[in-house]
Amino acid sequence: MKQHITTYDLDLLGGGEPYRKLFEWCEEKEYLSKQGTVPLLSIGQMIEFLDEKDKLLNYSSCFPEHWNFGSFDFGKFCDALWEAVKEILI
Repeated sequence: MKQHITTYDLDLLGGGEPYRKLFEWCEEKEYLSKQGTVPLLSIGQMIEFLDEKDKLLNYSSCFPEHWNFGSFDFGKFCDALWEAVKEILI
């Protein structure tokens, strides 16, 4: 069950401004890894990021089919949240 982004997801973000913005947010929240890098964000951290940017409700319509908890797909939910986060960063 996918509950956080992967290193591949983070690598696709690349460096530069988007990574710097995410790094600063993680640093402020004390979420940096022990190595001082951006962690593999969890579903909860991505929800927190979107909520603080007042974007969480704007993206809820992006994945309405995932709100059925009987067949909830955390992988798709995690990916949808990551796409929303990347849209804000880029």
